[in-house]
Amino acid sequence: MNPPGWLQNAGATHTAAQMRTYTGSVLAGIAGASGDTLRPLGGLHPDLGTEWVVTQAGSPNMTVLVGPGVAAIPGNESNTQGTYFVANDAIVTLTITAAHATLPRIDIVVVNVRDQVYSGASNDSQLQVVAGTPAGSPVAPTAPNNSITIAQVLVGAGVTSIINGNITDARFYMAGVGGVIKARNDAARPGTLNIGEGQLVWTADADKLYIWDGAAYNEIYFSGAWTTWVPTLTNITAGAGVTTARYRKMGKTLDFRFKFKLGAGSVIGTSPRFSLPFAMHASYVTLEDIITATVMLYDAGTANYIGSVRVINSTTLELMSINAATAIASEAATTATVPFTWTTNDTMSCSGTVELA
Repeated sequence: MNPPGWLQNAGATHTAAQMRTYTGSVLAGIAGASGDTLRPLGGLHPDLGTEWVVTQAGSPNMTVLVGPGVAAIPGNESNTQGTYFVANDAIVTLTITAAHATLPRIDIVVVNVRDQVYSGASNDSQLQVVAGTPAGSPVAPTAPNNSITIAQVLVGAGVTSIINGNITDARFYMAGVGGVIKARNDAARPGTLNIGEGQLVWTADADKLYIWDGAAYNEIYFSGAWTTWVPTLTNITAGAGVTTARYRKMGKTLDFRFKFKLGAGSVIGTSPRFSLPFAMHASYVTLEDIITATVMLYDAGTANYIGSVRVINSTTLELMSINAATAIASEAATTATVPFTWTTNDTMSCSGTVELA
């Protein structure tokens, strides 16, 4: 592709497509699956305006409102078409066509560019609603060329107004090369063919940072609340007891916290165990390995006893007692009466860190 961008004294030989390609190359990601495409992923600016948000009208009717923003739209009619930059500087009202009497449909709201060099007779950008086909199980229509879909709208059978509950956010965001792509959630992260190895992606809903390693997303930072899981209890009869289980996963590292407080009908059997939310690395060998963990066995109102944890299999840990009656303390199986007789309000807890598979 000649001449190079901004070459002095090149004359009037720089085409618009060349300039779009050169300026768009500073954006992260890849648009399309072709290995020879020169188009970046594009997307919406994550901070300017209201990021093209689509909402219901103030008094709901058959319109939607699109907020202001800036978008980078890769052309998809040619691998050398480049990236168009489009701005919307006001709230725009778009009309939803009348609903089908008996069948629902899905419409899409898009921002697109028309360039007569590649097709048609128009040279402009536009916000529009592309109506879907009414059906018992409707699907979204195909987006026009050179476009970004910013929302889907479910138009129910016979409805006369659209509310926010009918609008599904479909926005994705641009980022510079070497920057962090913002995604609404895990499902909105760039797909396998649209992202380069080493790219960082931030999910706004869970406040998680991922890195793409060329094959999968690996979580490397998490600033949100820990996640709950429901462990499988073995040799523990729950009764009215209360289980608390929370974890934080970052890449191949799992931090976890497990607690079981006995209630009415709770019974601790020999060798009480609980399951983890993810499988541990294969290097953890049954009965031979220890993990970094703190175990407390609490005799309510009496004393705290230190315990240990034993690996049973890739997803199961056993809470052990410590036998301090000998010169060298050793592990001992926890039972209904060891290290004390378990009863209501007693608690066993374990907090630790493991490497994941």
